[in-house]
Amino acid sequence: MLKFLLRPFFSTVLIGVNLDAKICALKIVVMKNKTIKSSLTKEFKIVDKELPVEAAKLIASYKRRHPFTYLSAISKTYNQGLAHCSKKTDLLKFGVNAKTSKIIEMPHNWLFYIQQLAVDENRVKFIRALGLDYLFSPFILVYENVKKTLTKEMQLFVLQERGSITLFVADEQSVYFGGFFMMESGLDSSGEDQNTMMEVHSLKEMKDLDTVIGSIDELNEIGELEDLDEDLIRKEFMPEEIDSQKAQEAEISHLEELRDLARASNATEILKHSISEFYSNEVYSARFIEKIVILDTYGITEQAIEHIRGNLMLDIEIRSLSIPDALIELAKAEMKDNQG
Repeated sequence: MLKFLLRPFFSTVLIGVNLDAKICALKIVVMKNKTIKSSLTKEFKIVDKELPVEAAKLIASYKRRHPFTYLSAISKTYNQGLAHCSKKTDLLKFGVNAKTSKIIEMPHNWLFYIQQLAVDENRVKFIRALGLDYLFSPFILVYENVKKTLTKEMQLFVLQERGSITLFVADEQSVYFGGFFMMESGLDSSGEDQNTMMEVHSLKEMKDLDTVIGSIDELNEIGELEDLDEDLIRKEFMPEEIDSQKAQEAEISHLEELRDLARASNATEILKHSISEFYSNEVYSARFIEKIVILDTYGITEQAIEHIRGNLMLDIEIRSLSIPDALIELAKAEMKDNQG
């Protein structure tokens, strides 16, 4: 009660953090009396898939100095999904055990779920940052950012990250289908829900790589692009005579193009399998998908977009989306609801 009474005298700090492949993106907003006092955006390099120490220290420093600090992230696990139904008991036909899952029912006859163990696994990642306050579903993040643009036609929304992809099929009436997939090489799909997840081929299994990466004959496995050493790329592809600074910029740009083609190739396979599953499985009551909307979270290259477009033969729209910004907005809404 005392804390509630003192709250108007303290700033509220909202922190959105996203761990995506090798990048930790962070946004910190300091507010008082609904006015933003300051805002900070930073990126850190991820090592061993853990929250970077520098990011953890920064978050912890805010939590120690400001008692009303709230850290938000999105869940990244196979043990989650969405279902086109209105009752928790209907989840059985999707192969989901409602007793061991956290379930949120949404308007317009759909819900999303996550296994309770997966919630705990996600929270453990942020222990060194003094704990996670809000863990949001990637499906609710997509929904909140597209709901005002839903139409009568069926659209497939794709939350495209470097290391994962979230699919979301909806029209203005409801949400019908969704899935979360990791896209890093060595993808292990053994933990997927067999009724809602389809086989996803890793990039290492893909053939005819020359059609994907053109003249780079030396690279035999496109799945290795995420882990290529930039120094190796520098030695192999850059003349020694080029100015070092310009060479470095060109190398980084070239390497990112290759990585993005790898992501696009993997994303295309995931989309093909998912669309096929959506059309063929009677549980989804599917209609024809008219359009794909890619929510671009990092800056997809034009080559990657054309690769996806050329393989799927569907109208594709690109929209930019910052996940840390979106998490801040979700946290604001959550706090508003909790305060009545």
